[in-house]
Amino acid sequence: MKKAMLVALGAVAMLAAPAAGQTIAQGMSPAEVRAEFGSPARARDAGAWTYWYYNNGCPNRCGSDDVVFFQNERVVAAVLRTPRR
Repeated sequence: MKKAMLVALGAVAMLAAPAAGQTIAQGMSPAEVRAEFGSPARARDAGAWTYWYYNNGCPNRCGSDDVVFFQNERVVAAVLRTPRR
C-alpha cells in the first residue's frame, strides 16, 4: 500500500494541469472535486483516506480507472489516465 501511495503522490503534478476545462488541485474538498468531475462511479473509505474512482473507459489497458485520493477530506493526489481529465 505504501508503494502505491508513493506512486500516486508522484501524480500530484498532474493535478494542476488543466485538461478539457476540468482541473483539480491539492487541498480541494470533495464538494469542489464533485463540482469539477461530477459524482464518482464508486468510492472507498479506509480510515482517514477516501478514494474516488471515475470511469475512464480503459481500466484494462490503462491499469485502472481514474482515482482521486483524499486524506482528511482534502485532495492529496490523483491518478488521471485519460486526456479528458
